[in-house]
Amino acid sequence: MSDQESFLFKPNTIYIPFGADPASLVIPLAKPMAKRDIRLLRGSVESVDPDIRRVRVGGENIHYDYLAVATGASMRPEEIPGLAEHAETIWTPAEMQSLGEELSRLVERARRGDELTILFNVPPFNKCAGPLYEIVFMVETWLRRKGVRDRFTLTYTTFEQSFIQAFGPKLHDVVIDEFTQRGIEGRTEMRLVSVDREQAHFENGDAITHDLLVAFPPYIAAVDYPALSTDERGFIQTDAGSRRVVGHERVFAPGDAGDFPVKQAFLAFLQADAVAEAIVGDLKGRGGARAALAMLTLYQTEWCPHSRRVRQRLTELGVDFIAKQVPARREDRADLRRATGIDHVPVLIVDEGRPLEGSDEILRYLAERFEEPADARVHRAKVREHADA
Repeated sequence: MSDQESFLFKPNTIYIPFGADPASLVIPLAKPMAKRDIRLLRGSVESVDPDIRRVRVGGENIHYDYLAVATGASMRPEEIPGLAEHAETIWTPAEMQSLGEELSRLVERARRGDELTILFNVPPFNKCAGPLYEIVFMVETWLRRKGVRDRFTLTYTTFEQSFIQAFGPKLHDVVIDEFTQRGIEGRTEMRLVSVDREQAHFENGDAITHDLLVAFPPYIAAVDYPALSTDERGFIQTDAGSRRVVGHERVFAPGDAGDFPVKQAFLAFLQADAVAEAIVGDLKGRGGARAALAMLTLYQTEWCPHSRRVRQRLTELGVDFIAKQVPARREDRADLRRATGIDHVPVLIVDEGRPLEGSDEILRYLAERFEEPADARVHRAKVREHADA
């Protein structure tokens, strides 16, 4: 399920300010999905109900055996007063293009003799500082190639206690050496608290004047999931090794949607591998997905044509089931509502109590779960033979 028809390879958006075409970073999803026999459903997630294993997308209820939530992160520059209004933030292709335009304007000013300051900042609650380190080095190289590097002061500030803190002290030393060679001033433990048109203000009382502020805003989860356990910023709480969601053994949150402390593309790849391994381990431990299925229970009525379609298909597939009769009037179906939350038929109960509603959804489920036996066509012929009986 995706709310977009294409995938944006976001790590390479750092090249957009320097001339890269944003369209080259967009990958249509249809072809790779079809190549791997993956059904692509377009729509935005409206809700997740892990208790009955159901996701609502684009007005449609989708039931699942396992769910991988990979809806990523978003930015909230509004947390820092003035940041959204007075900084070039880096997150979307449009923001990267805006940064490129502003850099070009500054180069023109430098060529007219102005001396300028570009300030870079990683504020608190940013979960992926790496791209801004890349950008400051790319800007420095670009200015040298434009022949105006000597007109610029470049200052890099971060709330971190050491540069690229998440990856350990050795990388801090590498960054310091690179800053020194390039003439970039670097300062750690600089917690940005507010921004105005000319200055950035920090928790320690310092204020730095700038002509351009480039910042990577605080992170928040892109989608809110009230039914899942989340931290204070909306990231789904998981088991660190498997990325299994706390309290829900069949739900996983790899990548930026989960609470892994560092958001990086290559880490998302590794987490996806961990999720796949966990699911395979579950299935092998249960003797395979089909072996895990309990006896199916069908809430139905004999007069309902949709119930009849389901009964017929179960017979063709040779699948045993328990039939539960439902009162004819909806207002009398309290037991059905209590058991499933649904008041119409047919409803098929599968996989430890998960309800499937309506014949179309039930028949899709049966097609995915059971192979048609050789005598299915004989059953269909018998139905036609006795149609008028």
